[in-house]
Amino acid sequence: MTTRFLYVLRHAGPDRIDVREIFDEILTTVALDLPVTVVFLDQSVISLAAENSAPAALLAELEALAFYGVEQILVEQESLHERCLQLPEAALAFCRLIPRQAIPALMAGHERVFVR
Repeated sequence: MTTRFLYVLRHAGPDRIDVREIFDEILTTVALDLPVTVVFLDQSVISLAAENSAPAALLAELEALAFYGVEQILVEQESLHERCLQLPEAALAFCRLIPRQAIPALMAGHERVFVR
């Protein structure tokens, strides 16, 4: 049985180095041919928001995550709505919106859960 990994991103990084380090960790896990899902919730959705002009570098990193085999890149709908934010069109190519009520089942479906 293959161990499934879930990375739960909850905080907006104070600078790009924090986000880059987390994405490097995710890509390292994927490189080991392990199934990985990433979910953005709470403050982390701010970095993805169209209103904040999600930087091209972040969108490129999302594209890289998808390209290198991250199974799913998920964004919690309520976290966006509570902050009156929307995903930019470019992010929708890589991200899927999920309701808050789906998070417990998502976490239960993974053997390793990392909350950042």
